Amino acid sequence: MKVTKFLLGAALVSAAAMLVSCSDLSSAEESESSSSRAAATTYYVSTADQLYTAANKVNGGDTIVLSSNITLTKQLQLLRSGSSGSVITLNGNGKTLDCSNFTGWGVKVNGSYWTIKNLTVKNASDCGLVFQIGGNNRAEYCKFLNNGDSGLQVYNSAHDVTVTKCESYYNYDKATGGENADGFAAKLSGGKNIKFNYCIAKYNSDDGWDLYSQPYQVTMNHCEASYNGYINSSYQTTSDGDGNGFKLGSKYANVSHRVLYCTAKGNLKYGIDANGNTAKQTITGCTVTNNKEGQISSRTKY
Repeated sequence: MKVTKFLLGAALVSAAAMLVSCSDLSSAEESESSSSRAAATTYYVSTADQLYTAANKVNGGDTIVLSSNITLTKQLQLLRSGSSGSVITLNGNGKTLDCSNFTGWGVKVNGSYWTIKNLTVKNASDCGLVFQIGGNNRAEYCKFLNNGDSGLQVYNSAHDVTVTKCESYYNYDKATGGENADGFAAKLSGGKNIKFNYCIAKYNSDDGWDLYSQPYQVTMNHCEASYNGYINSSYQTTSDGDGNGFKLGSKYANVSHRVLYCTAKGNLKYGIDANGNTAKQTITGCTVTNNKEGQISSRTKY
């Protein structure tokens, strides 16, 4: 229980942290001091409306907890920010956000100092979860399933993003022949200090990890990329999906990425491919086997 103490003369008076249901958000607001918050608030949500309302009210130190699976009616936008000592937490509590009822990204994070954990995001028509701007955000123990583009993408200057023990499966952009849906992507315009630890990408129509035109170094540590380039476990391929395990850039790029103690197996194309990136890559302690076109492409310097 979080306790905040105020010095009143010579005495210490303790105020216990409130646990507030989203059904009574107004009373939670009324409990706040006009100059500072007395205690962190936990919002328990079981409907899309409650979740949207909570996301628009949270402050540093607050937590949103899903108490049931939720079918979203529009994109969930996480726009507010915490601080280095007071993060905002979205705890999926093992529940699922179904994004099949609208178009676009499922969850967009433009705020900073968020931790998103224990959550499944599925059936978005585009990416499941996107860190678009902001920084110092984390995703932990999350799953991304059957989305119409990458499961998770770091994009548009988002920086200091750490993704740990997340899994991304069966993402497939049918309308574009499978050429965009990666398990995890930090591509085009992601910021500095992006790290993936102990994550798994399988059966995504394009690549397991895609760092196409990523301008700053990305680290993948103890990650697994298997059977990418296929859209399901029956090994069905697409017209345009690439199928690399770890794609480390693009033509004209000169950025050194780090692939540490990772596994790449059974992918349609290469296990590891610099894809035209001319920098020397750091590939250490990796197991790369049974990839259809080759293991580590000859154009990869390491």
